[in-house]
Amino acid sequence: MERAEAVEIPMLGILGDLRAMKPDWHIHSLWSGSEWAVRELRKHHPDIDESAVKALVWAFSCDHK
Repeated sequence: MERAEAVEIPMLGILGDLRAMKPDWHIHSLWSGSEWAVRELRKHHPDIDESAVKALVWAFSCDHK
């Protein structure tokens, strides 16, 4: 339970930060805007690894379909 909370609580913060990202949809497609959002997110959370990046891009794109 402790390990789950140690992962879940920071992840909820990261997902909240991701949802707050606002790409310029006039210049981005859904995918490029999603990639932009995750690149911006990584500036504040540099510990996000590449496997998480892929999942976060996918999650952001699903939220903005």
